[in-house]
Amino acid sequence: NVAKDVGKNNRVERNVAKDVGKPRVEQHYMMLFGAVAGAAAEFSTYPFEVIRRRMQLQGGTSSVSQVFGSDAFKRMTMTLNVILKRKGIAGLYVGSVPSVMQVLPSAALGYYSYEMFKILVGVD
Repeated sequence: NVAKDVGKNNRVERNVAKDVGKPRVEQHYMMLFGAVAGAAAEFSTYPFEVIRRRMQLQGGTSSVSQVFGSDAFKRMTMTLNVILKRKGIAGLYVGSVPSVMQVLPSAALGYYSYEMFKILVGVD
């Protein structure tokens, strides 16, 4: 076990020494960038989630043609039009804040972990 730990430490030291002089992003910025990326992804896809939920709440019988193909596209555009007429663009983002708040920690930690693992392994 001790030999494995020494080997790991030597590898980390070599990888860190190899990167001396290279500009490095500070750790808290890595987490911030991950959080911003997660928020952007959530805000950009959230309108589709709203449309999907509304379509699911419409219920009724669903056939394959209503799920795939031109009938599904017509249903989706009709649902979008109803939302836009009743509530405007803001209607597509109702409830987005709690959803974004849920995504922020995991996106920040995921990006941070990815970047730190790259440093540990020595991948540029």
